[in-house]
Amino acid sequence: KAHEYPNAILYGVKEGSHYRGSDISVSDKGTEFTVTAPDGKSCRYTTKLLGEHNVQNLLGAIAYANGTGIPLEKLVLPVKRIAAVPHRLQLLDKGGGVTYIDDAYNSNPSGCRAALNVLGLFDACRILVT
Repeated sequence: KAHEYPNAILYGVKEGSHYRGSDISVSDKGTEFTVTAPDGKSCRYTTKLLGEHNVQNLLGAIAYANGTGIPLEKLVLPVKRIAAVPHRLQLLDKGGGVTYIDDAYNSNPSGCRAALNVLGLFDACRILVT
């Protein structure tokens, strides 16, 4: 489809993307990932948002901002400050060494699949409450 739009800027986690996300890791602190821009420059980001699907969303915003002239490094703090939408894979710190992920809003199969993918990235014991 991209060949229909020769000036399109592609972003994603696959090879061939102009803005490519890689080295994605998820923990009880959030998600870390690296973005490589078309000029070869790269930058590491941290966000409270969980999962590859959220990295994909952030890649679009980073690509747009960088395309307007904002350096990748200047986007690190804004990306870090983005808060999760309540009840959508929201990390909750309740103490006691337990990580809670509130995904109560989830209401469709693709959202459920994304939540299960995120949960599968955690090494510790996982309990799903529906």
